[in-house]
Amino acid sequence: MEDKNQSEVLTIKDSTKIIKSGEPIDAEPLKLKVYKKRWLILIIYMIYAGSNSAQWIEYSIITNIVTRYYGVSSIMVDWTSMSFMAFYVMFIFPVSYMTDKCGLRWTTIIGAGFNCLGAWIKTFSIQPDRFYVAFIGQSIVAFAQTMVLPLPGRVAAQWFPPTQLSTATSLGVFGNQLGVALGFLLGPIIVKNHNNLDDIGKDLSRLCWMVTIVCTIVFVLVLTLFQNEPKLPPNEMRALQKISRTEKREEYVEPIKRLCKNKNFIMLCNSYGLNVGVLNAVSTLLNQIFLAHFENGEEDAGRIGLAIILTGMAGSVSFGIILDKTHKFKQTAVTVYFLTFCGQILFAVFTCMGVKWMVYVSAIFLGYFMSGYLALGYDLCTEFTYPESENIPAGILNITTSIYGIILIISLELLMHMYGDIPVHIGLCLALLLGSILTTITKDEQRRQDARKKAQYYGVSSMMVDWTSMLYMALYATFIFPASYVTDRCGLRWTAIIGAGFNCLGAWIKTFSIQPDRFYVAFIGQSIVAFAQTMVLPLPGRVAAQWFPSTQLSTATSLGIFGNQLGVALGFLLGPIIVKNHNNLNDIGKDLSRLCWMVAIVSTVAFALILTLFQKEPKLPPSETRALQKMNRTKEREKFIEPIKRLCRNKSFIMLCNSYGLNIGVFSAVSTLLNQIFLVHFENGEEDAGRIGLAIILTGMAGSVSFGIILDKTHKYKQTAVTVYFLTFCGQMLFAVFTCMGIKWMVYVSAIFLGYFMSGYLAMGFDLCAEYTYPESENIPAGFLNITTSIYGIILVISLGLLLQTYGDIPVHIGLCLVLLLGFIMTTITKDEQRRQDARKKAQYTEIAKIEKYIDDLILVLLYIGLAVTSDLSGYKPRGWRPNGRRFNPNNNRLHAYYDAPGLQSYEPPDTAATYRDPLFTTTTTTRPRTTTVKTTTTPRSREPTTSPNEQSEDDFETTNPALAIANSFAFNRPVYVYNTFPFLPAQIIV
Repeated sequence: MEDKNQSEVLTIKDSTKIIKSGEPIDAEPLKLKVYKKRWLILIIYMIYAGSNSAQWIEYSIITNIVTRYYGVSSIMVDWTSMSFMAFYVMFIFPVSYMTDKCGLRWTTIIGAGFNCLGAWIKTFSIQPDRFYVAFIGQSIVAFAQTMVLPLPGRVAAQWFPPTQLSTATSLGVFGNQLGVALGFLLGPIIVKNHNNLDDIGKDLSRLCWMVTIVCTIVFVLVLTLFQNEPKLPPNEMRALQKISRTEKREEYVEPIKRLCKNKNFIMLCNSYGLNVGVLNAVSTLLNQIFLAHFENGEEDAGRIGLAIILTGMAGSVSFGIILDKTHKFKQTAVTVYFLTFCGQILFAVFTCMGVKWMVYVSAIFLGYFMSGYLALGYDLCTEFTYPESENIPAGILNITTSIYGIILIISLELLMHMYGDIPVHIGLCLALLLGSILTTITKDEQRRQDARKKAQYYGVSSMMVDWTSMLYMALYATFIFPASYVTDRCGLRWTAIIGAGFNCLGAWIKTFSIQPDRFYVAFIGQSIVAFAQTMVLPLPGRVAAQWFPSTQLSTATSLGIFGNQLGVALGFLLGPIIVKNHNNLNDIGKDLSRLCWMVAIVSTVAFALILTLFQKEPKLPPSETRALQKMNRTKEREKFIEPIKRLCRNKSFIMLCNSYGLNIGVFSAVSTLLNQIFLVHFENGEEDAGRIGLAIILTGMAGSVSFGIILDKTHKYKQTAVTVYFLTFCGQMLFAVFTCMGIKWMVYVSAIFLGYFMSGYLAMGFDLCAEYTYPESENIPAGFLNITTSIYGIILVISLGLLLQTYGDIPVHIGLCLVLLLGFIMTTITKDEQRRQDARKKAQYTEIAKIEKYIDDLILVLLYIGLAVTSDLSGYKPRGWRPNGRRFNPNNNRLHAYYDAPGLQSYEPPDTAATYRDPLFTTTTTTRPRTTTVKTTTTPRSREPTTSPNEQSEDDFETTNPALAIANSFAFNRPVYVYNTFPFLPAQIIV
């Protein structure tokens, strides 16, 4: 990464190192290599740690024998083990400073030297009056331990690749536990509780010489074979550490200050200190606790201690493998800690009950989790404190274990002497309960894993990578109105050409970004492609409206969305397949180059097709709605701002923007965060995450087309939208539940269900938009609609991304479900409007209305002719032509005709019940919508009227000409009552 023309930026967690232009850069640490010799280094360290820890419990496991031989109190014997903790607290900071300055090799050589020296001194303590010599030798060995305990994480970091870090750390702790196990095993076997003190002295001598020989061999191995670190770092994290330390040498106290401000590390120190402190207390007091219930049980106590350590060794290795496979550090720690607490309860209960075989079983269970937690604590320490050097945090971590160990051993031993072993068991259980609570409330932080991910190729944060997708939303919200103006003025063809041109340009720019220091080039190219999207997303509805008949509008729109979804699906599919997570950055670069060139070629072909074949619209409109739109725009050219004002007053459209924005915002958030959400529960599941995203998009494509066909057939827009939205909400809940449960095949099934409705809703939103906003131009409402999706998408991606990093994935799933629930409620209460469908129906009925008008005119002419002929043939003047229906001539006992002009207010025939007490009449009515209605009534009149026959109001109109009466009816919107006395007219007139 040497480039004299540009500055280089190296990011390490929260700090950034700037290397100025022209400054020499050591490129060697950036090269990675894994050496086979790492296993030899690890084995030597395991033997060295075992030789030291075996001496920790050497005297305490046979406390009753040592007190007899040397004539000292049990508290003095306990101090032979507590000295390890006390010396660790006193000397860990100087030793850590030495480790940081001298390196791993010299620290190990000095530690092995002191370990060997202490063992040799103890060989001279085999006299009943030489306990002080044994104590001096034990103290030197305890001092050597300060150079042993902090090293497992450092050995792993300097020699092992990222896929073996936790396993290597656990194996380093395994060596320490193996030594403790041998101490538990060999002490009671070699040193017997003889009646003769000389025999005890011989056994102690045999034990001391055996330990001394082993320690001497270990010292020779360390001196000749142990190395500091390989020439090239084995992982990205170590490479970043080396560069950071090369460029900046800081004082020893600075990392200690940072660690003291690290809340997670402080919480870990206390929870880990309580756990290991309880382990130290159980190991130190085990002989006394066991003998309180089992007489002459020294060997059993040793075997139980051995069982605790041996199962803990298996636990350490298995938990290390689990962490390397899953990287679920906090979940594993909480589980192991809780089971340790349960194991301690079982051990206490069965010990007090005196059931020996159950004590063995409970000790095995307890040891697997309690002693197994030792290695887990080192891994958590490294994750919480990266990129600090491993020895300083590990040193502080072990200080807390020593302090808690000393406090627990002294206080619990006093309790035991005063009140027996039951308060001791209660105290141990309470300490583990407190530690379990502290572990649960500690924040889940994985700095080392984050650094490993960030170190891949471009070396940028995941948030920067997320912005390559959020750019689409941000630029859409920024440029949609100018793009809509261009579309409205330049037309469909030029908008598509400009958009395809920018899309092609951005794709070609990204082909020049294939260097680890050129992320900015990729970002520029992605920004141009995102800008081109502002001319792509609003067009499906416009293409459908300008080219397709009314019976295919929804289907055409859904197919337009189908193309967009197909591209997203290919993005989900091809990215993980083409670009692999290689260890070598050059191989990653080759894969990225292959992907960029493929996209650039396809974009170029698409641009050529649009430039040569794509047309604006056909010569004649394909539908009535399009024809009406063109007529309206031809008559009146309005300002660009006017339709925007109308849209802002359209309540149904505003509701749709929000509900649709929430739906697609959730879709954008799920698509962007899918990799991170999935990897929380499925380690190395990058390809599965891609396949699940592909499943969501592919089923959504099918959903888009099927919903488009359904809408074209039924035109039930709101009912379909509400149903699809509700099923989207249900699908999101199922996806969340099965993802958190870790059932992969059910995650696939729920993703298919979710995708069919959520992604399928994309096209439906454009159809609803066209219905709610007709006759506005399609691109402006569609632009508005996509603005809300972009805004909601950005808000959800950023907020849920922060939630994911801070609290894990469960709050993210809850948030997504709540957002969809809100969108469903808004969709339900939105008014059902179908403006486009109403316009189509009105246009279809125009010709029918014209035909009906001609029929009405014909009926009027025929009626006029019939009445005129009747009047002329009779030579008889009718009694009255009364346009007002309130009065009529009741003396006329023959038929009368009631005529109601079309389109007028309906007046019922006058009620004759007030005039005649019991009239008998029959009525026949024939009605045809939008046409003339003629009612003929025959009424026999047998009573005299209560009204004067010729009484008229000022509104009455009388004429002998029927045609004039009808004309008067039309002129004044009055009904006409025709009274006739001619017997040859039929009793019924049927029109």
